[in-house]
Amino acid sequence: MYLVAPFAAWPADADPHHLRLVAADLVAIVPFAFYLAALVILGRAAGPSSEGQPLPSGLAVGLRRMGACLATGGLISVFVVSNASRWLGGYFHFDPAGLTLVVADAGLLLVSTLIEHAVDVQTELDAMA
Repeated sequence: MYLVAPFAAWPADADPHHLRLVAADLVAIVPFAFYLAALVILGRAAGPSSEGQPLPSGLAVGLRRMGACLATGGLISVFVVSNASRWLGGYFHFDPAGLTLVVADAGLLLVSTLIEHAVDVQTELDAMA
C-alpha cells in the first residue's frame, strides 16, 4: 500500500506538498523490510526441525536474530517514521503497537539466551552420560 498508492494516484501537476507526502510514505516502508527479514529468519531457524535435527540447535540464534530484526523495525517505526512524517509535512504519527513490539522482542531476546544456556547444559549432561 505504501509503495503503490502514492504512485498510482500521481497527479499530472505534482506540487512540493505531494512530493513530501510521497517521501513520508516511502519512509513508512522501512520497518516492513525488517519485519520481512524476521519472517525469513524464523523460517530458517525452524527449517532444521523438519529435516530431523533437534530444534534447539539453531533456535536460540534464530530467535536472537528475529528479535533483533523485529525490535529494530519497531524502533524505526516509533522514532524514525513518526518524526519523518512530521518533518515532511504529514500528520502526527504515534505507534503504540511499535512500542509493544519492541518490549515483546526484548523478552524474545531473553528467551533466546535461556534456550542457548539450556542447550549448553544439555550438551554437557550428554557428555557426562
